[in-house]
Amino acid sequence: MSRSELLSNPRLNILSVVIGLGMAFYLAIEPTPQWLLLVLVAIAGFGLDFVLRQYIVDEPGDVTETAVYLIMPILTVIATGISLEHILDGFWALPVAISVTPAVGAIFYMLCVSLDNPSPITQTARIVLNAAVYLVAFAFYSLTYEFDLGVIESGFVVGLASALLTPEILRESEDNIYRLATYGAVVGYVMAQARWALDFTPLDGLLGAAFLLTSFYVVTGLLQHYFARRLNWQSTSEFATTALVALFVILVARVIA
Repeated sequence: MSRSELLSNPRLNILSVVIGLGMAFYLAIEPTPQWLLLVLVAIAGFGLDFVLRQYIVDEPGDVTETAVYLIMPILTVIATGISLEHILDGFWALPVAISVTPAVGAIFYMLCVSLDNPSPITQTARIVLNAAVYLVAFAFYSLTYEFDLGVIESGFVVGLASALLTPEILRESEDNIYRLATYGAVVGYVMAQARWALDFTPLDGLLGAAFLLTSFYVVTGLLQHYFARRLNWQSTSEFATTALVALFVILVARVIA
């Protein structure tokens, strides 16, 4: 299958519509059928894997060929379902759930576009995917506060989500899946430690999640520049400035609150 055929594959449209309709049912039915979210996760994973395997897999039995591309879409479905189910109620549940269809479709298409040879459009796709990664990470970070998880549970969720999302950020500069998994585990450990440390500070809720997101952005950004051989004093100072500005805003918001 050619790259243009991959992008125009009707299965991507069908997959997006199925996920959107499934999410609508998941949010509309009371009590919420938790099993339905697991079904949607399975559909997203196996459906996207089936499409990608027609294009990028050299050895049919090699599961590592598509694994790194599937994690972020799967986590997106999980974070979207749990977040919307927790936040929305009543009339707004259905229209917001329907709007998930184009959002999921955009992520699927951007994922396919990002596999193309370097060009302006692939760079745009990478920017969209990176933004989606950070939104998903923020969703998981904030949910640990919304569900009032304990110290161990919250650290585990933050660490696991960070470890699984990190390869999507780094895969542009590193194609060895085992190295990606290793660095993902390191980032996950660092983020878990940060989440545990926050339990002993006044930062919680959205502000705590914002601090974790800033930490995740800085750590993955530095690693991304390192892999791309662009890490220097200028880039390091830019990330340090970003971290300080974000921390200042978070602290001011905490004082005002």
